[in-house]
Amino acid sequence: MPVNPKICATLALCFWCSAISAQSYLQRIVVVDKNEILKALPAYGDALEYLEEREKEWKRDEEERCRVRDSVKERLMIRRVVMADEDVAREERRCEMMSREIDSVKMARYASGGEYEREYERVVGPIERQVRREIEEYATRNKVSVVIDKSDVGVLYVDKYSDVSAAIIERVKRNYKKE
Repeated sequence: MPVNPKICATLALCFWCSAISAQSYLQRIVVVDKNEILKALPAYGDALEYLEEREKEWKRDEEERCRVRDSVKERLMIRRVVMADEDVAREERRCEMMSREIDSVKMARYASGGEYEREYERVVGPIERQVRREIEEYATRNKVSVVIDKSDVGVLYVDKYSDVSAAIIERVKRNYKKE
């Protein structure tokens, strides 16, 4: 009896679909909220508070630099009519140099790879790495294939059994070590 190619194709498709279904069934996917995990750690709050204080210091420094520059500009405007041209030019160059210095300081602090980024990595980086290690260890121990961070991804629904943030928070609190 000849083999019907349609039956063979249908059987192959059924076998393939069941293999895919079995494979996806074996994959365990869980969801965490990394922001909630971090917020649960006092060290994270302390690190953010430190960064906020640093930013306030930098802002005060920038404001002081701008006040000095602005006072030089104001003095120049008032005295311009009685000053020699070369003195006016010198003061204008001084104001321009002060403006460039202010811009340079801002860039050094806030640009990519700048002081803020380095400070963030120094004080928050170790905490984030610890959380990541705990998540990875949890996933390995519980045979989890995929961990989705719902704070970074547009997750629309998660059932309460898939969100393992509470378990990670407990692990991190128990195992957190300052680096």
